[in-house]
Amino acid sequence: MRMPESDHTVMRYVINRSESVQNIIDGIVFYAYSTRGNGTPLPDDESVDIVITPPVNRPVAVGFVTRIEGNAEFKVYENVSGVTGGTVFVPRNRNRASTVTAQTGIIVQPTAVTTNGVLYEEIIVGGSGGQAAGATLEGDYAILKANTSYLFRLTNRSNQSRIAELFLQWVEYV
Repeated sequence: MRMPESDHTVMRYVINRSESVQNIIDGIVFYAYSTRGNGTPLPDDESVDIVITPPVNRPVAVGFVTRIEGNAEFKVYENVSGVTGGTVFVPRNRNRASTVTAQTGIIVQPTAVTTNGVLYEEIIVGGSGGQAAGATLEGDYAILKANTSYLFRLTNRSNQSRIAELFLQWVEYV
């Protein structure tokens, strides 16, 4: 016996996505970066700096990727102050179709910043000779305090100019 159309059971599928993919779909994942490419490599003992300031009353979850052609130091400073100069970077939404805008402030390459002690640091072993292999360093997400400025700094320690980049990605939960 055939059931009438109105009595058919509707099959439903549950789509299971990772939280990181869902956050991108929701339009709450943003990024900022600074690069020193072949045309303007990073001189020895100089740094790529990004200051990030989460919005008032909203901590953010941030991760980073940094690459350099030779040896380097990577440091994160918490509660920095006296940030002057530099370039305001308008954060990019990882969901390019989203109209959500970041509430986090970003300044790239400030001319002055007062640090208050290192929160996190690592040595990047990428080589120092003319044919140095280079290296990549990635950091999983950490929660940054709301309304607190952080300096992410990559410093070239290879004894010669190198190409380098620093990339931050964060989630702004609402």
